[in-house]
Amino acid sequence: MSALDASLGMILIGAIVSTAMYGTACAQGIFYYKKFGKEDSRQLKGLIATLLVVPSLIPASSKPCNNVSF
Repeated sequence: MSALDASLGMILIGAIVSTAMYGTACAQGIFYYKKFGKEDSRQLKGLIATLLVVPSLIPASSKPCNNVSF
């Protein structure tokens, strides 16, 4: 097994864990808006929306695997 195989395996594991955590965060945001969305202030709703949107924009603005050289 080469060093490339080991590093690609770690990238895959990291991507799987990251995707699971992102899905959990999105589910929590949807749950919040369904359960508490009508009662809370606009500031709190805006904060929750920001916490959901910013992690969604970060991968879209960065190159994938920019620290892996082949």
